[in-house]
This record gives sequence, structure tokens and C-alpha cells, in this order.
Amino acid sequence: MKKLGVALAAFLVFSGSVARAEESGLSDTVAQVVPGPILPGIGHPPLVPPPIDLEVPPIVDPEVPAIELVPAEIEPAPPVFVPMASDWGYANENAYNALIERSVQAEWTDSANPLPPRLFKALIAVESAFKPRARSWAGAVGLTQLMPEAAQRLGLSLSDRLVPELAVPAGVKVLQEKHQVVMDPLNYWSYLGQPDRCEAWNLKADEAYKLHGMPQGDDRLFLMLAAYNGGGSTVLRAMARAHDRQLDPRKWSSLVGPTNRPRNSPLYGACLEVYGRGAWGKYQEISRYPVKIFALYQR
Repeated sequence: MKKLGVALAAFLVFSGSVARAEESGLSDTVAQVVPGPILPGIGHPPLVPPPIDLEVPPIVDPEVPAIELVPAEIEPAPPVFVPMASDWGYANENAYNALIERSVQAEWTDSANPLPPRLFKALIAVESAFKPRARSWAGAVGLTQLMPEAAQRLGLSLSDRLVPELAVPAGVKVLQEKHQVVMDPLNYWSYLGQPDRCEAWNLKADEAYKLHGMPQGDDRLFLMLAAYNGGGSTVLRAMARAHDRQLDPRKWSSLVGPTNRPRNSPLYGACLEVYGRGAWGKYQEISRYPVKIFALYQR
């Protein structure tokens, strides 16, 4: 009887708590967090917290238009700026900077393989030392040392080669011809305005490209510059000889050969074929030409 009385008293206390909670509107919460009566031999029932609603409804202002969040596109990095001003030690070396930049922009059309204006400026330094009236023993004249046949092909008179405003754009055009010859050997003659014909050397150069891919990076520029100095057919002949020797003809090092045996190189063999008795001197000139230009370009 005593135990029953204790239980009854606890029940009445609990009932009163619930009644007060109902009056205050908190009956659901109290019913979940207030423990039930303590029954003999059972103890407290577990406490169960009330559920929490974490969903917060969005605040919508009808007067403010909705903004759609779109991931921002990553802008490509801007091209590295190569300054034209130089201090290479030549007189008047910066006098033609603007002309060179305009000429490259106007005349160089291969956007996939752009020509750095500073590289062409270095070519002028090696060709003429920035002297508009420079002449070579071979008949080349002017800042870009245009040969008579090249000038005539481009519609210039022989005296036009002495005019920087005419010689520099023409030089860019000639360099682009050499680049096209190197990159597309099968069409060598058409780039020079002559009827197409196939020679063993341009066929082999084309075959090498099909096997290995096109020239890349600095090797492509070295081949182009060498063609400006020694002729596109000389470079393609050297590439064909390298291909015959199972060398990679796209690599400049494959053409010039080992320094201890230059007369055994594909380039020297090509010079023999084109220049005959002057082969050794021309080999030395061509092999050093791109190296000189790059040394200035990177300085």
C-alpha cells in the first residue's frame, strides 16, 4: 500500500505539469522532454528531444529580380610581352622597332605559328646590322638583304630594297615563304610562283612529317631561319638526307651533325649539292645563322 501511494503521488505531480503546459501552449514539447513517473524497479524512461526543423524558407523580395549564378569562365593568360627595345650594341638598332612590328602584323598571316617581331628584328641585326644600304658579295641588298629575284617576285625594283619601309615588309614576306616551304615541302615550287614538280628531297621531307609529325618549337624556327639564309631547297635536301640516315629530320641537331664531324652532316651534304665548291663556307654560315639570331632574340 505504501508503494502504491508513492506511485499515485508521482502521477498526480506529472499530470499537473502537463496541465500547466497545455495552458501555456507547450504541451507537445513538455510531453517529450519531461520524464514520466518514477515507477518502482523501472527508473526514468529515456529523454527524447523534440525534432528540430532545419529547413529555412528562402526570403523572396518581389521587388528585387532574381540573380542566376553562372560559373565564371577562366580567361586565358595573356601572351608574354617581348619588348622590342634592345641594347645589342648596334647603331640605330631601335630606329626601326615600330616599322618591324607593323610589318609583322600586316604581312605574317600564319596565326597558328606567329612570328615574334623581336625575332625578326634579330634577323635584321644579323643580316645587315641595321644598315639600310648594306650589300653582300652575293648581291643581297638592304636591311633584310633581299636578293634580286626575291625583290622582283614581290614587285619591288632593285632600288626599292634600299628603302626600309619597303624592304622590311618584303623581308617578312620572304621569311613567311621559307616557313611555308619548311612546313609544306610538297608545295615548295608553288610558294615560289613556279609550276609544281616533285623532287626526291621534298618527297622525303613530306614522308618524314607523315611518320614523325610536323616540326615544333625552336626547331621549327631554326629550320625557317636557315631557309632564309641558305634557301628552302638546301634545308629540305638536308632533311631528306637525315631521313635516309634514320635521323629525325625535324631536329636542327640532326641536320648540322656532330661538331667533331661536320663534313659528315646532312646539312654539309646538302650544301655540296647546292653550292659545290663553296659548300664548306656555306655550311658554316647556315649552321651558325639561327644560333646568332636566337642569341640576340633571347638577350
